Amino acid sequence: MEARQTKVVNKCKLMLGSKNWDISTERISEDKKVIFNKNQKKDYLFIYEMLTKGGVEDILDDNNNPYTCLKWHKEEVPDMILVGYGIDGLNKSWPGDIVTDGFHIGIISGPQRTIHISEKNNIVVEDNWGW
Repeated sequence: MEARQTKVVNKCKLMLGSKNWDISTERISEDKKVIFNKNQKKDYLFIYEMLTKGGVEDILDDNNNPYTCLKWHKEEVPDMILVGYGIDGLNKSWPGDIVTDGFHIGIISGPQRTIHISEKNNIVVEDNWGW
């Protein structure tokens, strides 16, 4: 059986190059629980959808919205454990872990690799963001 974190990373890799979370479009989550409007940043919606596809449940806040980058950063996501801040935290992370600076968010995919929504062109990319 595939570990949950590996499953999350594999689901993310299937989305590389996708513009499904482009800021200029409306996006309804695949589970139909969340709607993001045009011109609304969708990076944390991407995280929500990838975690959900990977088998993580109950990751909506009290208002039935995905947890924002800032809430992840402030450790306000229940049942999630902070690995640590800065390079020390990144060095202790595993593929499938979340990385955020409070303004942007991604999923660790391997050593010095993160999958996230590029702020430059709004597509899903894998690069060294966060490192």
